[in-house]
Amino acid sequence: MKTIVTIGLVLYLLLWTLGGLYFGNAGIINNEYFKEIDNIPEKTFEKIPTEPDTKSDSANTKVTYKVFVGSDNIQYQSPGDLQVAEIQKKIKYKWLFEESETLILILASCFLGALGSIIRIIKDLVVDNIKVNTKRVLLLPVAGLFNGFIILSISYAIPKYLTNDEKVDLNPASVMVLCLIAGIYVEIFMDWLNSVAMSLFKKK
Repeated sequence: MKTIVTIGLVLYLLLWTLGGLYFGNAGIINNEYFKEIDNIPEKTFEKIPTEPDTKSDSANTKVTYKVFVGSDNIQYQSPGDLQVAEIQKKIKYKWLFEESETLILILASCFLGALGSIIRIIKDLVVDNIKVNTKRVLLLPVAGLFNGFIILSISYAIPKYLTNDEKVDLNPASVMVLCLIAGIYVEIFMDWLNSVAMSLFKKK
């Protein structure tokens, strides 16, 4: 029975680890590519008309536009469309383009928090030789997942509260690293968060 429980815990932690590595890698590695796309000037997405034929009747002249051919021999209507297509080819996780950037950031932050908690568990077992506590092993990755979401929410809420700006620009890479660290120190972070909540909402 003990062997079955141990195998189950190992598989449980392995699934969380794979999820953390997959979504964390998807968020961090592709973040630079999304920044490249965001930095493409809007003007480059405008169609560029070809030179008009001065010999023909101007009243009957049909406006035509230049086309831009990519490395895959596909035609694009503007230089901006071509740049986006070339950047997309470099991105490993194609499903990212079917989802919003917000959802991608949420998934990456949450699973990196869970991955951090796995690192904590491994440290406790291997480095500190702490005895396995089944309940703790089961709950820590879930707590790490929520820690990642809390860190993301705080990172968004604090600048918005301080600046009263409608649009808040986050640095996704920094937020995801913070989520990983919060996962590693999941119990300390939860105790700190609890103390902050108690001080804010204590009864007068």
